[in-house]
Amino acid sequence: MSVPTELNQIQVNKNPLAEVNFEWDKLDSTFKFATVKYNESDLKQGFVLVKVLYLSNDPAQKGWMQKGVDPRRTYISPVLEGDPVRSLGIGEVVQSNSHKFAKGDIVSCSCSWSDYAIVDQQSIFTKIDTSSGLPIPLVNSKKVKPWWFLLLVVPLAPWWFKLLSISLKACKVIGITGSPEKANYVKSLGADLAVDYHDETWKQQLSEYLGDDFADVYFDNVGW
Repeated sequence: MSVPTELNQIQVNKNPLAEVNFEWDKLDSTFKFATVKYNESDLKQGFVLVKVLYLSNDPAQKGWMQKGVDPRRTYISPVLEGDPVRSLGIGEVVQSNSHKFAKGDIVSCSCSWSDYAIVDQQSIFTKIDTSSGLPIPLVNSKKVKPWWFLLLVVPLAPWWFKLLSISLKACKVIGITGSPEKANYVKSLGADLAVDYHDETWKQQLSEYLGDDFADVYFDNVGW
């Protein structure tokens, strides 16, 4: 794969204070398109250029580019106006100035909303063996959180009720969703009950199903 001479990016135009403005070409648009010239000699020691293959859409991204964030109080540097939008993702190394990664490697990394991204080797999480396909957690970090939480944090027992969207170890699972279609989908995944919180009877449905029991664990795995 050849090294590009231009990088096409979606950059932060205006850091949002509250809601993100998804309109384009406005003075207060949150995002803007930009094309940046690139020269192979620009790649610093310890960096790689990756072709972005997959991007993860995570709630944390809004916090990273939130206006007025004090960088001293965050775990990661803020995304400023003019910066490409940061994202977790998967990419293929097309140029390397790192002894750890070579051209052709598929990596999970912190990259950006762009067709190609310059990535510090310290921001690469792992080199991926693609012989068996891509594990789901590599595509989106939120997919592994329920598994990690329920197996490693909360002790499970078959008589427990879980309010979330996955089923483990014979626990009874109740899913709370935002539409009848989503409720049906959660049921199709194996949930014992799925309710639509827009339905006026959803609390009654929960009470009737639980009877005299209570939910042992409530897991909220939604975003902003």
